Order: sequence, then structure tokens, then C-alpha cells
Amino acid sequence: MKRSSAILLTAVFVLLIASACTSTKTDAVAVLTAPQPQTQVVAGSSFRIEGKVQGAGVVKVQVLVNNQPIAIIDQADETGAFPLTIDYQVPPASLAGSSVVQIKGFNAQDVVVVSSEPVFIQVQALVLPTATPAPMPTQPSASPTPVQAAPTEAAAPTVAPNRVTNVENDKVNLRKGPGTGYEIVGQLMKDESALVKAKSTDGTWWQIEFAAGEKGLAWVIGELVQFKGDAAGLPVVKVAPPAEATAADVPLATATPAPPAAPTTAPSALLPYSQADSFSPRNDIGDVPLGHNGEGNASKWTWTINGAQRAELEVSAPNGVPDVYDCPQGNLSGLQPNSAAGKRIPVNLPTGEFAFTLTEKGYYVFTMYVTKVDGSQTTIPRAVVYGCYKKPGR
Repeated sequence: MKRSSAILLTAVFVLLIASACTSTKTDAVAVLTAPQPQTQVVAGSSFRIEGKVQGAGVVKVQVLVNNQPIAIIDQADETGAFPLTIDYQVPPASLAGSSVVQIKGFNAQDVVVVSSEPVFIQVQALVLPTATPAPMPTQPSASPTPVQAAPTEAAAPTVAPNRVTNVENDKVNLRKGPGTGYEIVGQLMKDESALVKAKSTDGTWWQIEFAAGEKGLAWVIGELVQFKGDAAGLPVVKVAPPAEATAADVPLATATPAPPAAPTTAPSALLPYSQADSFSPRNDIGDVPLGHNGEGNASKWTWTINGAQRAELEVSAPNGVPDVYDCPQGNLSGLQPNSAAGKRIPVNLPTGEFAFTLTEKGYYVFTMYVTKVDGSQTTIPRAVVYGCYKKPGR
């Protein structure tokens, strides 16, 4: 009887301890108050990071830029919170594009307890001013006798330079060669323009001046930018296809280690995979009805995809319309712009949009083909019906 009482008292004691621990536990929170999303920062300059982490079990805080820790705070204030204010300088050699800022709280076992929402900022590449040579001093004439100037030829008419401008997208990738298989070296931001030096053999890519590119050059796909100039007069440049170097390509006895290349992976690709998309002005679940009775309809597809290295968009009008729709097969000739009709086109990540208009009644499928960072692939298909709806009772 005494032994049973002792066991019962021990169990009650354990429950009391567990209840006490549970009652004092609080949820940990991590909040970034600066910088604001989409803050513009020039490479080489500084911006302020402010925030706070608080919660039971948090013993230190890490501040991360592009998933790399830049500071550690291990002293809490009198309330047990970890407030932080840090001025971070962007490396001068940083390429233009997105960077991600985040703070994380760790427990005594060095395990992440809480993370803030990532904040994306936009980095602008540092452009160094070009020195202008001073004019040469003129020598006074040794003779006071005026000299008649020789007749000069008529000045040649001024020819406007060939240029491309990003007029529609938030940013367009620039690559080492004319194709999506070449390495990304930077971005052409919205409303930015660049001088065109040459074109690809098939005429679909432009070679442009880009200070951060190899030999001051880069390539941009023609369908995502606006070209002005004389395309017929541009030289054609043939570029070797991209190839991965192997150990056998370099003699071991004479090999010199190359300096580490600047990371070109987009900050959004470092985050866990997630996707979200929406059509406007309609975004019904499962299918998107646009317009009725032949009305024209301007719409937009927007998306946010993290943890991906690239994505492509295609609009199709497949045979065999599902029986739930009272619709004919769509007609891709009524899609404007027609760039994604029946073929895949590259799109911007992590966020982007595709503005379009449908004028032909029917059933269409908008599909996003996504390649994740680990190389696996997934699709985001959306059924779009224009001028018709589901059958009654479906």
C-alpha cells in the first residue's frame, strides 16, 4: 500500500512540473521592420536592418543576407527580447537583381526556433563614371599673318545607335551567350536600355554592352525587349554552345586555380519551394471564366514562385474539351500577345505577370513549367474558358 502511494505521488509531481512548464511557454516571434520590401540599393552603399526576436528558448539571433549570416546577437534586453539595428554595406561588385534579408532565432541546442518573413530588396549595379580627357592646349601662332582654313567635307549624317529597352517586365535576364542554357550575368531592369553590338545567327538574341559581363558584353532575348535601330546592318556573332569543363580539360601540372565566381543564384531560389498564382479580374477555383457572348476581355496572370531556378509559360488549346464545359476548342489566333501560343517562353522569377487578351470563344489551358533548385520539375496548369461556362449541374 505504501509503495502504491509513493508511485501515485511521483506521477502527480511529474504532471505538476509538466503543467508548470506548459503554462510558462510562449510562442517565439521574429519581425523585420527594415528594410521595406523592394527597397532600391546601389552596390557599394549601405542600408539599415532593424527588427526584433522574442520568445521562450531563444538564446541568440542570426541576421542573414542571401542566406549568409552577417551578424549574431546573443545579448537579450531586460524584457528577454533581442532587438537589432545593423547597417549593412552591399559588396561593390554585386550584380543587379534581388537580394533577400531574414532574421532567425536559435535555442541552446543551435536549432532554429523562429524565422521572420523574407524581405526582398533590389540591388542596382555600381556604374563607375567615365573619365573625360581634358582638351589639349592650343599653341599660339608664330606668325600674325592669318591663315586661310582648308575647305572641309560636309559632315556625315548622324546615325542613331542600335538600342534595346526593357519596356514591359520588371527585369529581363542577361546571359553569357544567346540561349537559356548560358549562365546569367545580370538583369536589364524595367525602362533600362543598352547599346546593341551584334545579333545571334538566328536573329532572336541581341548582344549588348553590359559592364558586368565578360569583356563588357552580354546577351538578351529579343522577344522580351524593344529594339530600335537597323537590325539588318548588325554583324552576326556565332557563339560556341555552353559546355561544362571537366578535370581532363586542364593539365594538373600547370592548372592555376581560378578566383571564385560571384554567386549568380537568385536569392528566391534559396528559399523552400512555394507557389501562388492568381488571375484578374476573375480567379475562380479550378477554372477561370473570362468574358461572355463574344466580348473582348483583357486579363492578367500573376505569380510568386520561390525555390525555383527557372520557369516557362505556355498557352494551349487542347483537343477533347472536358465534358463539364459547354465550350468548343479554343483558337490560339485570338490570343494576344501571341508569344506563348503553343510554345514555352521564359518568365521572370520569383514574381511575374502575363497580361493577355482572348477574343475567340473556347477552352484554353495556361501552364507554367517550373524547374526547382534540386532539378525536379512541376507544373501549374490553369483551365481558362472564354465566352462559355460549365454545363448546368457541373
